[in-house]
Amino acid sequence: MDKQNYNEQDHLTSKDLLKVIIDIAQHSATREELRDTREELLTTRNGLQKEVKDSRIELRSEIQNVRTELQETRTELKNDIQDVRTELKNDIQSVKSELHNEIKDVRSELREFRTESKHNMYWIIGTMIALMGLLPNLDTIISFFK
Repeated sequence: MDKQNYNEQDHLTSKDLLKVIIDIAQHSATREELRDTREELLTTRNGLQKEVKDSRIELRSEIQNVRTELQETRTELKNDIQDVRTELKNDIQSVKSELHNEIKDVRSELREFRTESKHNMYWIIGTMIALMGLLPNLDTIISFFK
C-alpha cells in the first residue's frame, strides 16, 4: 500500500507539477504580453505628452499673436480717435473763424445801413422841412411847372 500510496502521491505530484508548469508558462506569456502592452502604453503616453506639449507651444504662440494683433488694433484705434478729434477741433475752429468773420461782416453792413438810414432820415427830414417852408408858396411853384 505504501507503494501504491507513493505512486498516487507521485502521480498527483506529477499532475500538480504539470499544472504548475502550465501556469508558469501561461504566467510568463501573460507577463510578456503585459510588458509589451506596458511598453506600448508608455510609447503612446510619451507620444501624447509630446503632442500636448507641442499643442501648448502652438497655442501659446497663437495667443501671443492674437495679443499682438489686439495691441496693434488698439493702437490703431487710439490713433484713429486722435486723428478724428484733431480733425473735429480743426473743423470747429474753422467754423468759429468763419462765423466770426460773418458776424464782423454783418456788423459792418449793419453800421453802414444805420449810417445810410441816418443820412436818409436826415435827407427826408430836411426835405420835409423844405417842403413845409414851400407849402405857403405851393400855388406859385405849381403854376411855375405848368
